[in-house]
Amino acid sequence: MMTCARRSSGSERGQALPFVALLIVVLLGMAGVAIDVGYTLSIRQALQASTDAAASAAALELTNGGDASALATQFSMASGGKNARTGITGVTVSTQVKCTNYMSNLMTGANCTSPTTPPNTVTVTQTAPVSTFFARVVGFPTFNVVTKATAAMKGGAMPPLDVMIVLDSSGSMSGSCSAAVPGIANPTRLDCAKAGIRTLLNALWPCSSSQPNCGAATGGHVNNPIDEVGLMILPGVKSTTPMTKETDCSINIARTDMAAYNASPVYLVAPLASDYKPSAFGTLAGATSTIVKAVDWADGNTCGSSAYGIESPMAIGSYFADALTQAQTTLAASRDKAQNVIIFVSDGDGNQGVGGQTNACHKAIAAADAAAAAGTWVFAVAYGAPTSAWSSCVDDYPMISAYNTMRQIASDSTKFFSQPSAGDLTAAFRQIGQSLLTTRILDDNTQ
Repeated sequence: MMTCARRSSGSERGQALPFVALLIVVLLGMAGVAIDVGYTLSIRQALQASTDAAASAAALELTNGGDASALATQFSMASGGKNARTGITGVTVSTQVKCTNYMSNLMTGANCTSPTTPPNTVTVTQTAPVSTFFARVVGFPTFNVVTKATAAMKGGAMPPLDVMIVLDSSGSMSGSCSAAVPGIANPTRLDCAKAGIRTLLNALWPCSSSQPNCGAATGGHVNNPIDEVGLMILPGVKSTTPMTKETDCSINIARTDMAAYNASPVYLVAPLASDYKPSAFGTLAGATSTIVKAVDWADGNTCGSSAYGIESPMAIGSYFADALTQAQTTLAASRDKAQNVIIFVSDGDGNQGVGGQTNACHKAIAAADAAAAAGTWVFAVAYGAPTSAWSSCVDDYPMISAYNTMRQIASDSTKFFSQPSAGDLTAAFRQIGQSLLTTRILDDNTQ
């Protein structure tokens, strides 16, 4: 009986061996598949990153009027592309350029009327065959990985912006502007500046482009604003009371209204607000918006082109630093998640003025540098800025020209615009409106 029992036990052990062997094969197979899947997911992650890069590059090229498809391929993971990887071969790239209403052309506000409307978005798709190590044993020699990215062209995406325009309205801005300003026969430099500000306001969005109307504004703010814009002038006035003269239809600002630069002048004409247009593509709201009243006579305002908005007082000087510092202080107290922007418009010829300090131009540069260090984008639009240090910024030592002052006020070279005396500030402001906006990855289902 003991012998039979031993024989029976040995027989059972022999029957378990095939099961264990099968289990080992299954476990090894599962481990192999896990390795293949993990490797494929890592390739997919890299492929998606390169697809995003290709779409962004293509969208920027679309803005520049170039070949978006060629640039997408250049930044892809395909052979010869900037993001190609050793061992990943056979990657294919397809590019589709299209117009989407969500990203309607920023400067014209036109909706898509395909096929005549220029495209404003790019969709890039990449497909990569990934060779497997273990899954091929069960009939899967490759896994196909597909990634897609859609990007909007520069000038079509809308990051939230808080923009404070600082306008030099001192005596030098009353000089002649030879550029054409619609509705004004003999425009001054100040007329050209105000025309440029109108262009900028038309370029920005008070609320999302998907909203047909931004809705009623409370205290100058619409619900869920995108871009908020304010306006400061220099020299400043003695109180908020005479500031109303800068938004009416009369030439009535007086020398006695102006405050010395050491007497706490009021620079703010219009606080940050989003009531300048009723919608992203609406016309300027001159009947209700303070900033529009300050730069416009049409668009619902009641003024004539001979007397409107900001005026140019005489004999007070041009000390810039205080206004730039106050602009930054105002922006620092604004929305947390918006990009702060200062746009300074001047001929750059700073001086001590009444109650100001010496080294006016260098102090203005220091004020702009402090704003840039805090993360604010500082744009400088130089209008007729003298290039000679002998004839401008005469209170400064070491000597510096008005032109170099404006160039150094800008936070980088892309934010400096120099307009000759015969130039048109409107073109510079249009460029600013576009450069404030950049390419952006969108949802692939954006229409």
